Amino acid sequence: GWLIGQTWSTFQDVVALPDSLDFVGTTEGTTFARQPMIRYTSGGFQIAVEQPEATITTPTGGRLLSGSDPLPDLAVRYNHKGDWGHLTVAGILRSINLESGNLGLIQDANTLGYGLSLSGKLKVGEKDDFRFMATAGQGIGRYIGLNIVNDAAVDPDSQELETIGTLSGFAAYRHVINEKVRSNIMLSYFSADNPQRLLGSGVTDQVWSLRGNIVYSPVPRLDFGIEYGYSERSLENSIDGGQHRLQFSGKYTF
Repeated sequence: GWLIGQTWSTFQDVVALPDSLDFVGTTEGTTFARQPMIRYTSGGFQIAVEQPEATITTPTGGRLLSGSDPLPDLAVRYNHKGDWGHLTVAGILRSINLESGNLGLIQDANTLGYGLSLSGKLKVGEKDDFRFMATAGQGIGRYIGLNIVNDAAVDPDSQELETIGTLSGFAAYRHVINEKVRSNIMLSYFSADNPQRLLGSGVTDQVWSLRGNIVYSPVPRLDFGIEYGYSERSLENSIDGGQHRLQFSGKYTF
């Protein structure tokens, strides 16, 4: 039941990821981290201590990667499986630390980060399925959407760390048209609760995307597909922008 090495975080449900051409299609709504850990598994229960690494916003708006976190991230997870699919609930607890001397601090700054995630893959009919994830927390920015926002920000007055809150998730439906053709539609969302007095108004407030694809598999393990996606990002100062993307893909799975 022991795993010692580097793999997907215990806080992440890989099985629930949508069938997208993009490697992380629903990026903004997905927990996503691969790192060293020690994990114990017993049945559907997992507990792990994982690499502690915090991303912190400096008073000048930069990103500082803290390498001084004294305790590993603690992740717990329970997987419930059946003929209908699976459900996963996962939690994480973090000690976010910044040593004195960094950024001119006269004392160590430390705060707690925590998060909870619910995800699953549910069978619909004979071959279709519905996949989803919902995650909320404080100080877990590094685990969400490839670090869209940081974990915490430095308060130059109190010399303390203030965590950044996040709410994210996705929903995806996979429809099997026949033995060789399938399609997927995916909706993803991310929102940050930014301490604006520390971060200003030029930081990410919300991101969402909508995607759809068609995948053709002429033989097992070989996929050809086309995927369209539209995404929008808005900042705290109400500036926003959108992006259209058309992606073609060919993949052979070993």
